[in-house]
Amino acid sequence: MCFATSQQLESVSINRGFDALLGPLVTCHDLAALDPVASAAVTTQALALHDQFFMMFKSKIKLVALGGLVLSFLSLLVHMFLANTSAELVQYNVMTGFVEDLNIKVVGKQGASRKLWKKVKPLEALQPYANPRNKYSVPVHQNNGFIHAKIFGGFEKIRSSICDLVTISRLLNATLVIPELQESANSKGIGSEFKSFSYLYNEDHFIVSLQSDVIIVKDLPPKLKQARKRKECPIFKPEKSASPEYYIEEVLPKLKKGKIIGLVVVNGGCLQSILPSKLVEYQRLRCRVAFHALHFRPEIIALAHQMLKRLQASGQPYLAYHSGLVRDTLAYQGCAELFQDVHTELVQYRRAQMIKQKLVNDELSVDSFIRKANGLCPLMPEEVGLLLRAMGYPPTTRIYLAVEADAFFPGFSNDGTGWPDFSSLVMGHRLYEMASSPTYRPDRKFLANLFNITRDDLYFPKRNWTLAARQHLNNSLGEEGLDRQFLESKPISFLSHPIPECICTISKPIGQECPKWMKDSSLRSKIEESNENEETDDEMDEGQLGNSEDEGRSKTEVFERDSEMDPND
Repeated sequence: MCFATSQQLESVSINRGFDALLGPLVTCHDLAALDPVASAAVTTQALALHDQFFMMFKSKIKLVALGGLVLSFLSLLVHMFLANTSAELVQYNVMTGFVEDLNIKVVGKQGASRKLWKKVKPLEALQPYANPRNKYSVPVHQNNGFIHAKIFGGFEKIRSSICDLVTISRLLNATLVIPELQESANSKGIGSEFKSFSYLYNEDHFIVSLQSDVIIVKDLPPKLKQARKRKECPIFKPEKSASPEYYIEEVLPKLKKGKIIGLVVVNGGCLQSILPSKLVEYQRLRCRVAFHALHFRPEIIALAHQMLKRLQASGQPYLAYHSGLVRDTLAYQGCAELFQDVHTELVQYRRAQMIKQKLVNDELSVDSFIRKANGLCPLMPEEVGLLLRAMGYPPTTRIYLAVEADAFFPGFSNDGTGWPDFSSLVMGHRLYEMASSPTYRPDRKFLANLFNITRDDLYFPKRNWTLAARQHLNNSLGEEGLDRQFLESKPISFLSHPIPECICTISKPIGQECPKWMKDSSLRSKIEESNENEETDDEMDEGQLGNSEDEGRSKTEVFERDSEMDPND
């Protein structure tokens, strides 16, 4: 009886998971002293006690679980508090960042950092003006023949090559066939879905917008198409930055003779960047192609507008950043050792290929840190972040990659290879379309030396370091940066610095004076913008009065404290 009853209780207790707790309540000795009826009664009583104890224990577990959640929440708050108060230079408001990441609508007031997004006053006089200014004849169909081209290379090289091809077609008085880009599908930066010119650009807009400059067709006439298939047309592979004389003396005679020639353009730059002054209208033509004719197809534009709308939804401005950490660039310059990981091997492998292809005339292994000190390697993302903080950008600044950003910072531009690079094209586009929008043009050699000075105190730099970085970057926004870009980038890619040929000035004599109608239009725009800014400033002043000055300083006071009261001074 004792064994059977004990077995029964054990079974019950195991089922409920509390055999160790029920043991002291009912023992085998107690049950043996009772008759079956009493034993059954005791068993029933034990089960009742077991259920009661189980409910009590279950309640305690709920309390323990609730207490654990409370402690976890308190721990999270403590971590947030420490994150907001323990760091010195790199402060980050965790809750603010968390709210913004959830895309919760936040008020786009930048407080003391508003000045970082303002237009660059010395460049406000510059206006885009790529229209022909001298006698300029309209093309005719009875010309010297057709140019059929095939382009190899990444996106930035394709864009540069198309601008050169249009200019060459105008120079040779020829009809340009929409270039073939299919072979570029394996190039860096081009997706596997990439198939043709029309996959990327709006063909019809391209043709119509340039009808006063060059006749452009989508395909060859049937007779010439057959001749090309039979390989009866001469093919030219122009050298990088070929001169206008090369096309006039070498290509034009063959074009006149066969009415068709083929051009194979590799890595962009099939026409020299700076043309003689007598060909200034051809420089302006390049600008019309790059900034007016080459529009992405509607689906791409729609997606870009949607992304832009989301970026601007919070009301905060954002900064675009392009790192320039491209394997070909790193390999060409010898910057492999900057990474110390698998990227080093990949960059060195590519450098070995370049040496074999005679694109690089140098040793395989070079001192990357010496190269970086000479400004030949990109700024690392960490360094760019520190520079932006030195400028006063708050930690909540949105950073993205786009042509339409409120400010742009290149991690690398003008890579020295002679090939067009993405950052240079973005900088040239911003200079043409919106010259006064903040576009940094840093001297990487200067910044590399500046970082070496404070390498041991990278996150706690002295005040004089912060001021030196800030002064250099501020100067790079204006004429000092333009002069550097003119010397470094324009000889390689005209589109990176289309001034003064494609830009005029409404007041300051940086370039050719703008027409009167542009001056009047610019004056009206300035008046309207000034009125809008005054209204915005009034609203912000009222908001600051209502919410106290502390709220306006919350995002920037830590940085100001670091720069003004550095403990290392």
